[in-house]
Amino acid sequence: MARQPLKQRSQRRFACWLLAGGVALAMRSWGLLPLDWSCPLRELTGVPCPTCFLTRSMMGALRGDLPASLHWHPLGIPLLVAGAGLTALLWMGRLSQPRRLWPLAAGAGGLIAAVWLIRLWGWLHGAPLPG
Repeated sequence: MARQPLKQRSQRRFACWLLAGGVALAMRSWGLLPLDWSCPLRELTGVPCPTCFLTRSMMGALRGDLPASLHWHPLGIPLLVAGAGLTALLWMGRLSQPRRLWPLAAGAGGLIAAVWLIRLWGWLHGAPLPG
């Protein structure tokens, strides 16, 4: 059996890490993995970071509780779907040029920052934090 090219092996390895993260997230959302952590920025300043409540949003989506998922963070479901799609593409070796993902990653980061600024504006003007 011939060895896979290095690029394909590294993509598979990255897909395995993404898959492991997804499995851990699913196990946590179903109560099988007891993890308790909090946001360091929120602990120090009281201000939620751009990804605060994103894990809870994804866990809600994995449990099938879409209203709760949207309540926690509006980007939880889209980022969960994008992560699953990226994992599948990497696993199948269909991603010929991973560098093309950088603009998508930058766009996702910009979208997360925009949602954070909108939510931060609301929180500063009296809207309650999710919880």
